[in-house]
Amino acid sequence: MSVKFVLKPATNRHLQHGTIFRLGRIAVLGWVFACTNATGPTSTSAPDEAVVATASSTYPNMPAGLTALWQYDGNGLPGGGTLGFKTTNMVLGQAKAFSYVANTMSAPTVSDAPIDPSQVYNTLYPTGLSGGTTPCAFWAWKDGTHTPVNEYYEAGWFKLVGPNFEGPGSSGEWKALGYWAVAGAPGSGQDNDVYQVLGPTGTTTKTAAGIIASQWYFSVRMQNYAAWTLTGGTVLSNKWYRYEIHMVANTVGASNGVLEVWLTDVTDGGSPTKVITSTNRVYRTSSNPAGFWQRTFVPVWGGSAPVGKTRNDNVEVARIAGFGK
Repeated sequence: MSVKFVLKPATNRHLQHGTIFRLGRIAVLGWVFACTNATGPTSTSAPDEAVVATASSTYPNMPAGLTALWQYDGNGLPGGGTLGFKTTNMVLGQAKAFSYVANTMSAPTVSDAPIDPSQVYNTLYPTGLSGGTTPCAFWAWKDGTHTPVNEYYEAGWFKLVGPNFEGPGSSGEWKALGYWAVAGAPGSGQDNDVYQVLGPTGTTTKTAAGIIASQWYFSVRMQNYAAWTLTGGTVLSNKWYRYEIHMVANTVGASNGVLEVWLTDVTDGGSPTKVITSTNRVYRTSSNPAGFWQRTFVPVWGGSAPVGKTRNDNVEVARIAGFGK
C-alpha cells in the first residue's frame, strides 16, 4: 500500500531592525494524507484543501471536521511583498511578506529543526530596533479574499535563540507570534485583533531598552472588538516548543467563544500541556460579525522602550499550519 501526501514549500517575509526570528516551519493543517490500495513505491500528490484533516501526533489537539487552510514550512521566504497574495514557497494557501528593516528575515538551515525540513524562518530583532515596531512580517490565508471561518486551529514550532532575550520597556512584553484577524471586515487593514504575547518571569536583568530574561510567560489577548487577556504556561529560551491554538467564534451577542492553547517542550520530548482554556470569550459583535479571516504573522517588539534595542536577538519558527471550518 502506498501513502500519498502533499507537501509544498512556502516563503513569506517581513523585515525590520532587531532580534532574529527564525521560523523553521509554519503549518496550517494543510497536509493531506490518503492511503490507497495501490502497490509500489510511495507516491506524492498536491494537497487538497477540501480534504478534512484529523488529529495526529503532529497536530495532537486538532478538532475533528476541520479542513486545511494554509501551511508554511520555512523552505525559502514567502513571496509577494507589496504585490499581493502569492503562493511562492507555500505548502498550501497564499501569503505575502514585507521587510521593514533590511536583512531581518531569512530562511537558514539549522541542525536542530524540530520537524522536516531543516530549513526555518528566522526573524532578526536588530540592535537599535524601536519599541512598538516589527522587523519583518508576513500574512497568510487560504485565499486572497480572506474567506472567514468560525472555528480555527493552528500549530507551529518556535524557538528563542540563545540563552536569553531582551524584551522592551518596563514590562518586557513583546508579540513573538503576531496576530489573528477576526470580526471586522475581511481583507481590511484591521487585522490585529487576537495576538500572542511573551513576558519576562523568573530572574531578569534590566537594560537601557528593557528587560533580559531566559524564562517567559505565554499570553493571548484580544483588542478592538473586545478586550481580554488569558495567561498560562512558560517558555524557556533556546528550546523548541510547539504551540497549538484553537479558537471558536462566539455567537453574536453571547459570551461563548472558545480559546484553548497547548504548549509542548519539543527539545526535551515533552507531552502537550493545556495552558489556557476558556469557553466564555467574545471575539465578534453584531456590528462586526465576521469569523477568523487572516493569519497576521507580525512579531512586534513591544509597545514602548526608552531607547532602541541594545543587542541582536533571534527567533526561529519551523512549520506553521492552519485549519478551519
